[in-house]
Amino acid sequence: MSSINLELKRQGIHLLVGLILIAFILFSSVLVSAITFSFLLVCGIILSGFLSNKKQRKTIKLFDSILNSVERKNELEIPGCGVIIFFIGALIALFLFQEKLLVISALTVLVFGDSASTLIGTQFGKTKIKTKMGWRSLEGSIAFFVVSSIALSFLINPLIALPVCFIGMLCEYLPINDNLLIPFVSGIALKLLLILL
Repeated sequence: MSSINLELKRQGIHLLVGLILIAFILFSSVLVSAITFSFLLVCGIILSGFLSNKKQRKTIKLFDSILNSVERKNELEIPGCGVIIFFIGALIALFLFQEKLLVISALTVLVFGDSASTLIGTQFGKTKIKTKMGWRSLEGSIAFFVVSSIALSFLINPLIALPVCFIGMLCEYLPINDNLLIPFVSGIALKLLLILL
């Protein structure tokens, strides 16, 4: 499978899971969301541990097939690593901010920005930038900023959305997994801007 097809599948899952989490938070309380996501995270970690043994994974052909079609080669040792880290990032936002608007906004920046940057960067990225987390592209970063700004502008004032998304975009260049860092930093930036403005 080509790296472009792999990233299309991965980002489709990233977007779908992210939208489901955002919808769940929107239609329930922060507390219920935190409890539910914590339970799902524990289940995911247990399942990942079970599936990390290749012999056990092959006994459940559905999981084996899914993991082989969407996991990057460097992530196969910890099956579902991306989704697990995504849930941890969502939980950090829930526990830290405890306000629906802040949590949903922080996740919106991650869900839309990260998907856009990967898809555009993989497909059209010509201006490569080396980071400690791998290669990024200027085109992918611009896509992150534009797409996340548009999405976030449906929730908050666009003049506040722009700097929040710019800061979120910069998180992709730091040596920490962006699924953890973007919701944390974007949420803090939004909270500060809402206080200041």
